[in-house]
Amino acid sequence: GIEGEIRYDWNDRLHLMANASYQDARDQQPFKKDGKPSVTYKNRTPNKPWAFANAEAAYTFHNVGLPASRLKLSMDYQWVHWFYLTWEAYGSSKTKARVPSQHITNASLLYSWNQGRYNLPLECTNLFDKLAYDNYMLQKPGRAFFAKFRLFLQ
Repeated sequence: GIEGEIRYDWNDRLHLMANASYQDARDQQPFKKDGKPSVTYKNRTPNKPWAFANAEAAYTFHNVGLPASRLKLSMDYQWVHWFYLTWEAYGSSKTKARVPSQHITNASLLYSWNQGRYNLPLECTNLFDKLAYDNYMLQKPGRAFFAKFRLFLQ
C-alpha cells in the first residue's frame, strides 16, 4: 500500500491537513490447509476498505473574551471507498454485499482559557446526516452533538 499526508500551519492560526491511503491487502495462500486450491487466493481481504482519505481545516482565534484564551473552529471530511463485505470470489459481483462509499463531514468548536486549563469543546459528527457503516456494514449513528467540559489539573 501507499499512504501520504500533507500539513500546513500558519502563524498558530490556520491549520490544514489532508491524507490518503491505498492498501492492497490480499489472500496470499494459494492452497488451503487440506491441500486443495484456495478459492480466495489473490482476493482482497473482506471487511476492509482499500482506499480512504481525510481532510481537515481549522482556524484559531486568540484572546477572544478572556486573555490567554483560544477559540478554534474546525471542519473535517472523511471519505471511504466501497469494499466487499465477504470474499470477492464468493457469489456474483452484481448481487454481492458491499459496504458503500462514504462521505462524512464533522464540525467542532473549542474554547479554552487560562492557557488551556479550562476547555469547552462542542462537536457535531456526521454534520449532513449521511448513512455511515462500519467494516461489517452495521449502520453507525447519524448526526450527533457533543459538549463537554475539561479541567486540566497540574
